[in-house]
Amino acid sequence: MSNVALRFQEPLIFDVTIIGAGPGGVSAALEAARLGYKTCLVEASRLGGTCLQVGCIPSKTLLHAASLLDEFKSAKKFGVQTGATSLNVQELIQKKQAVIAILEKGIKAQLDKAGVAVMTGRARFASPREVTVGAETVQSKYFILATGSRPRALKPLPFDGKKIISSTEALAPEKIPASLMIIGGGVIGAEFASMYASFGTKVTIVEMLDRLIATEDPEISKRLEISFKKRGIEVLLNKTLHGPDEIKSEQILVAVGRSRNTEDLGLEEAGVRVGEDGAVDVNEYLETTQPGIFAIGDLIRAPQLAHAASYEGEAAVRNLKEKKHPVDLSLIPSAIYTHPEAASVGLTVEKALAQGHEFPAEVKLLFGAIGRSHTEGSEEGIAKLVFDAKSKRLLGAHLFGPHVTEFISEMTLAIKAKLTVTDLAGVIHPHPTLSEIYQELAKQV
Repeated sequence: MSNVALRFQEPLIFDVTIIGAGPGGVSAALEAARLGYKTCLVEASRLGGTCLQVGCIPSKTLLHAASLLDEFKSAKKFGVQTGATSLNVQELIQKKQAVIAILEKGIKAQLDKAGVAVMTGRARFASPREVTVGAETVQSKYFILATGSRPRALKPLPFDGKKIISSTEALAPEKIPASLMIIGGGVIGAEFASMYASFGTKVTIVEMLDRLIATEDPEISKRLEISFKKRGIEVLLNKTLHGPDEIKSEQILVAVGRSRNTEDLGLEEAGVRVGEDGAVDVNEYLETTQPGIFAIGDLIRAPQLAHAASYEGEAAVRNLKEKKHPVDLSLIPSAIYTHPEAASVGLTVEKALAQGHEFPAEVKLLFGAIGRSHTEGSEEGIAKLVFDAKSKRLLGAHLFGPHVTEFISEMTLAIKAKLTVTDLAGVIHPHPTLSEIYQELAKQV
């Protein structure tokens, strides 16, 4: 009898429904509510998505523990005497879970305060204006797809959760392995290599390309490789593994990118086209091939970054009624939390030439030239500015050094505001700080 009642119950009706409660989905929901839309947010698992539950936040918590271990090891250089240090894995995981719980509670409070209706369950399109969520039917004028991605598997090395693991299992170790082989030298692979090396694991990175973090400036890639080797991390470039027989390691972490979550959403029924590369096709306003349905975050052809998804989520909402806000993805800063860190925004000289800039040039400076690096004992690293040699307009910034993820945003703002190196040279930076390196670079020009 109850099934009959459910079958004929009235559909839930909203102005906008967002599918997926990661950073992009949550940002979209809060922006929609702020603009007065009756808003529904559907999540199959837990609030925060990959970033909060098994990505950005837990990885940075573990990386902070790794950083503390490194600091304790070097404390004697500053006259600080410490005893033997060790890592209690269980207490670290408890701390990680506590951080996740606090932030998840904060997201829920924000959504409640904004009046966003949150539904738990898997959404599937029945038509371009209707989805089912469990026994419920949801009708909406607009939909925003924000279902994110998952670790990509390799056929020769299928995940088993024990010997062959993904980033998800690597963030919840029962014990620290004596040896770890990481397949993939991109951002994820590099961060885990740095983390586990600090934990005392013998790490080997296998990368099929000719350099690490191939998305970054080539010199930054090379300096990271040299830094890793100094720390005892083995780096194997231009190498492809064909099966488990080639691997001599206690554990294998497969970090070869992420696969988009487009399955079982009913996208075909909704009229939403997915390309051969698995990405959802969108226009410059983030609208899919079905009017009124938008897609953001890891689903589209854009950097798979939490802050990119958040920006796209808000932009999609602003484009629901009127297409007035084309999305500019050219100035999404990159932040890589290795030790030292890497960060970048804008163009390299090579990309500037490819985009038609006639006079791209660069200037660079070692962090060892900055006083603050010595007061912290963190002299390793380099910073580069890319600019137009004729107009002096800033085009890009590329850094490898201490805490660079914290001050890359200054260059994002400078490039967005179309400032020149002359403008940057006139900005007074506090002394001593690491960000002074920008002023020193500008003065060289």
